[in-house]
Amino acid sequence: MSTQGFYTCVYTALTGIDMTKNITLSVSDDVASQMEAMPEVNWSSVARTCIMQYIEVRKNPDISSLLEKLQKQKGEEYVNGRRKADDIVNDLGYSRLNLLMKKYNKKMDEITEQEIRGPEAPWERLSSSEDIIQTLLVESKLINDDVSDAFLRGLKERLLEIEKALSK
Repeated sequence: MSTQGFYTCVYTALTGIDMTKNITLSVSDDVASQMEAMPEVNWSSVARTCIMQYIEVRKNPDISSLLEKLQKQKGEEYVNGRRKADDIVNDLGYSRLNLLMKKYNKKMDEITEQEIRGPEAPWERLSSSEDIIQTLLVESKLINDDVSDAFLRGLKERLLEIEKALSK
């Protein structure tokens, strides 16, 4: 019996879990570095536990509570995006906000011209408008790159509301 086979038998005897399949899990270099910084953690056990929990959720889905949780999370992210927009406006002031929104509108005009020239799915424009806002704000060091779609949607809508109110 191989060493791996021996340890598999011992593990099965101790835990009651039959360890007959090996899987390969890929993670980014950053995640791997963070994992290596915690040598006391049994990452196989963490992955196994997560997989078993996922299987249980899939077997017995409580869709309504899951949807409610996701909706609440998206709602909070959306509100946080709107709040961040208010903070950005306060930090930038009118002239810098105006300059930022001119850049945004110019990029949106370019996208509109592209849409006229070629077929594009209607949802791609919304995605592009949020991508433009994100790019402009990340380049200006006003937000991080790792924000959620709901956060971006709230931020973008609030900035557009403020721009509209200021242009009256």
